[in-house]
Amino acid sequence: MRVFLLALACLLSGCASIQNLTGSKCLPAGIPGAVVLKREAYLYKFHDEKEISLWNSRYKYGSGADDSGKMIMHSPPPLLVLPPGTKLTIEKITRETHFDNSPNAIYVRGVAHSASQDIRFRYLWGINNSIHHAPWETEKYDPRDFSRSTLCGG
Repeated sequence: MRVFLLALACLLSGCASIQNLTGSKCLPAGIPGAVVLKREAYLYKFHDEKEISLWNSRYKYGSGADDSGKMIMHSPPPLLVLPPGTKLTIEKITRETHFDNSPNAIYVRGVAHSASQDIRFRYLWGINNSIHHAPWETEKYDPRDFSRSTLCGG
């Protein structure tokens, strides 16, 4: 049984794909490198994740409905609120696909340099062929279509 489980784990991990985009020409100018937040961002540590997550907005989740049918929303306190002007060091960008056929996730990993400490983070920048406005980008950043990913071999 133990041999079977080890073989299964090796097989499933072989189906995962992590493509390093860090040195690719498809990334916006200045990435990777040092960037500055243009708007507030939030750092969260979730129970089942090994990494601290950077979010554009406060994390909210629903936990059912009240008597009127309205969704009850909760927002756990962030580990840290990063104000505009906070410096980030972007170290690595990856495109990750996992064995369960989940969509390609484009992650940025780096360090947030807050006044009190430096914290390593992961930021979900996009899914499949679409990247989102990162908190270090201006709202006018274009294109939102990550068609540049073809230069990354994707």
